[in-house]
Amino acid sequence: PGTEGYGICVRQTQATSGSFVGTGVYNTLAACATHSVGALSLTPTDILNTAGAPADGGRAQILVKAAIGPTTPAATDYTDTLTFIATSTF
Repeated sequence: PGTEGYGICVRQTQATSGSFVGTGVYNTLAACATHSVGALSLTPTDILNTAGAPADGGRAQILVKAAIGPTTPAATDYTDTLTFIATSTF
């Protein structure tokens, strides 16, 4: 059993050219490996960026992880909707 909650982490990034990385609490491969995640927010939050530099062929693996507490009851109605928005700057 873990600490109750859920969130996301950026497990892997790559770009053909330029820099493409996870940001803040989401940018840590070690955290993903130990099931530590950045909390989700109702406010749009950057989880990936290019540090203002051009990038080409960017890809990312984003993990959504959840943990329950020892007293969390089983249920079939635990749901949420995650929206990911990708934008370009030219």
